[in-house]
This record gives sequence, C-alpha cells and structure tokens, in this order.
Amino acid sequence: MKKEFPLIETERLILREVTTEDANDLFKYLSDKDVVKHMGLAPFQTVKDIWDEINWYNSIRGTTMAVPQNNIAISSRISHDLLWL
Repeated sequence: MKKEFPLIETERLILREVTTEDANDLFKYLSDKDVVKHMGLAPFQTVKDIWDEINWYNSIRGTTMAVPQNNIAISSRISHDLLWL
C-alpha cells in the first residue's frame, strides 16, 4: 500500500507531490538547457516527456529504488528564477 505523499508547509515554501497538472510549469525549466546541464540530462522536448517523468517518479514512490539527488539543481534554479520575476 502506498503512503499518502506528505504536504510540508512553511512560511515561504510548500512541498507537495508533483502531478501531471504541473507538467506545463515543469516543462518551462526542464526544457531549459542551462537547468538540465547540471542534472546530466538533455532538455525535455515535449510536455509528454514531463508526464512520463512524473509517472515514473510516481511508479517508484514507496519502493527501495534510489532517486538521484541532482534535483537540488532544479530547486536552486527555480528559486533563482522566481526571485527575479
């Protein structure tokens, strides 16, 4: 049985499960070569690629499979971009 994904909120941050509804927003930065170069990935080409990535993460949630820690690069880049909007 899968556990419910935790929702963590602070004054400045909300951490929640990513869903396919987030795909368009995720595509904005995962298709950016300057973001993904730090992740060892090629830029995503389509929103469907993002859906596939989200579905893959959901499929391994609750398993013992390790998820690469390079997602920190994404968070850092998003934070940087959002600060300068």
